[in-house]
Amino acid sequence: MLRRLTVLLLMSGACLAAMAGCGPSRAEQEQVLQVLRLRSQALNRRDLPLYLSAISLNYRDRTRDFDALRGGLETAFSTYDSVSYQAGEQKLEINGNQAEVAGSYRMKVVIRGRDMVLDGKEHIRLARETGGWKIISGL
Repeated sequence: MLRRLTVLLLMSGACLAAMAGCGPSRAEQEQVLQVLRLRSQALNRRDLPLYLSAISLNYRDRTRDFDALRGGLETAFSTYDSVSYQAGEQKLEINGNQAEVAGSYRMKVVIRGRDMVLDGKEHIRLARETGGWKIISGL
């Protein structure tokens, strides 16, 4: 009986220690969030090179790869008179070399003098690559 109790206590302690130490560090969370802030700045400036610096060359979402995303952004950025993107509340989860951010956004665009407001939700996946975190899907 004493042996079972000792094993149970050791297992419980190991589980608690594992849960406490396994989460992503604050620095790691900040690195992921910085990529999203960079993307937001690039959208608001319609700065394609800056935007693409946040995207992995391995980007794939449904049928769109990096080149298709770049082409779509070139068209959009040349069509928009202005863009105002604002992320809402975001939930971040990091699991090893993968991260997911789910949240809402509001984007106001002006096209040929007409205002459009787009409210939506996004689920962005990132991967840790050489050189830092990059967006791999969800745009």
